[in-house]
Amino acid sequence: MFSNDPNTPQGTNPGGMKLDGRTIAIGVVVLLVLIFLGFQLFGNRGAETPDPTPTVVNTAPNSANQGEAVTNPTLGTVVTASNIDREGCPTGATTTFNGGDTIYVGVTSGDIPQGTDMFARLYFEDQPIEDTDPITADADYTCVAFAFEATTGAEVLESGNYEAQLFVNGNPGDSVSFQVR
Repeated sequence: MFSNDPNTPQGTNPGGMKLDGRTIAIGVVVLLVLIFLGFQLFGNRGAETPDPTPTVVNTAPNSANQGEAVTNPTLGTVVTASNIDREGCPTGATTTFNGGDTIYVGVTSGDIPQGTDMFARLYFEDQPIEDTDPITADADYTCVAFAFEATTGAEVLESGNYEAQLFVNGNPGDSVSFQVR
């Protein structure tokens, strides 16, 4: 309620707060900000949000997809091998190596679409010891191989049981166990 006292300035209440256009505008802005923040913080309560699933999309046509998007690579059996062929596919599958051997880890019959990111991790006695450099498939692949060699300063890999695991698009994939004599 406004005062009828002629000494009280027009547009103020007896408590002394002036209600001009600027004060009202600031109040409206503050109210709108609070409403907006409330919707941002509480607007989706109870709504189910699916977990994102990493995918690789390949739109380059090949005989398998005829231009449709390929969303997941299909890997064959992960193997260790003593060699690779001209295409870089592992050959001479074995699970026993000598300390100075190059150990190839990969797959020979997969469907790996262009754009797939991969690397291999080597474990010794269940402890990770080395990751290969990651690769990104620049075309559709049917095989891939990663090489592990004696590390710098070491002449041979230590004798014992090893495991190599493939990682595809950041996700852990299949692994293979082998022995170094």
